[in-house]
Amino acid sequence: MSSNFEKKVAEFQPDAILVIHGLPFGESFLSKLTKPKIGWHLEPRDDLPYLVSNASPFNIYNSFSQKDVNLLVGAGFDCRYLSHAVDPTNFYSEPNIPKEFDLTFVGNWSAWRDEALSAALEVTQNVALYGSYWRKKSSIPRKLLDQIYKGEQIIGRDLNHLFNQSRIVLNASRIPQSHGLNMRFFEVLSAGNVLLTDRAPELEKHFSPNEHLVTYQNLSELKLHLKDLLENPARQELVRNAGQRLVHGHHHYDLMAEYFINQFNEIRKIRSQQAKPLSSPTGCETARF
Repeated sequence: MSSNFEKKVAEFQPDAILVIHGLPFGESFLSKLTKPKIGWHLEPRDDLPYLVSNASPFNIYNSFSQKDVNLLVGAGFDCRYLSHAVDPTNFYSEPNIPKEFDLTFVGNWSAWRDEALSAALEVTQNVALYGSYWRKKSSIPRKLLDQIYKGEQIIGRDLNHLFNQSRIVLNASRIPQSHGLNMRFFEVLSAGNVLLTDRAPELEKHFSPNEHLVTYQNLSELKLHLKDLLENPARQELVRNAGQRLVHGHHHYDLMAEYFINQFNEIRKIRSQQAKPLSSPTGCETARF
């Protein structure tokens, strides 16, 4: 990836560089470039040496984890919080689509997700499950798992259609209380569905629990909220509408594009100010960058 990235930069000769990544790549190459560089990290990783090595090549660094932002700011980096967003032309309501499933879960297996889905299955078994490693690692009884498991991957229009076929979409962090909001928060709400989710620390920066989505803090709460939602279609509709209005108004990619453009302009302005010669008492010019 690093090698291909270096070749593409040489071919394209960009005026500025934006790197969106989970795993790091291109650090040594990026460090040599003088063009404005912005990074955006999308994996929770509260390991300061790792974060520093990722952030070092960039003029401005962003992360979807507030904890990682705090660590990097404390280490002297210009790091800022930035969540995911959504494209409402890809995730949207499909009118008059029958609700085939009570509950949908899309995501790779983890121990906590296995617990959350197992609890949900005590309320309803009319479930659609997509994701990797479930057949190998899940504790859900094999016969029931075969009944609900639909495949390893679903994306794009098929994923939007699945959300529209479901009354509720379940979300669970890979690890409880891990930082950063995954894509489900934005895609599910944009599609006009109810998201039932555990609480990530950044959640209330963007959403009001029980208004834009429904949250649980333990498995008992998960089962209570799921049962209540399934028995109350009117409540489902209120949450769907409020969540969709919020993300369509405040969490779409047009706003994110403006955000990055403003950061690039900020870097250019700082460089322009630094490049201006200033007279010193000895008549010597100050250093330029």
